[in-house]
Amino acid sequence: MKNLSEVVLYLCNRYARIAVSRAGVEINDEAIRNTRVLESLAEWRNVVVFYSIRLLVAPLVETAVLLDRLLFLGEQGSSAL
Repeated sequence: MKNLSEVVLYLCNRYARIAVSRAGVEINDEAIRNTRVLESLAEWRNVVVFYSIRLLVAPLVETAVLLDRLLFLGEQGSSAL
């Protein structure tokens, strides 16, 4: 393997074959090496950034939702507070 993109393509190819083999589907090399797949693989950094931000913000969103529910229960006169 000559460079990182070939390694990534190899790993993607291997993962795809294993993932669909359990469903009884076979994927040929042309399907994985088409232009759309290669363009998508080139965008991996954007995916990593998106999910990193998502993981950082998730606790904040969850806290806001729980606080909203707590305030709602308080407004409804719940004795569970």
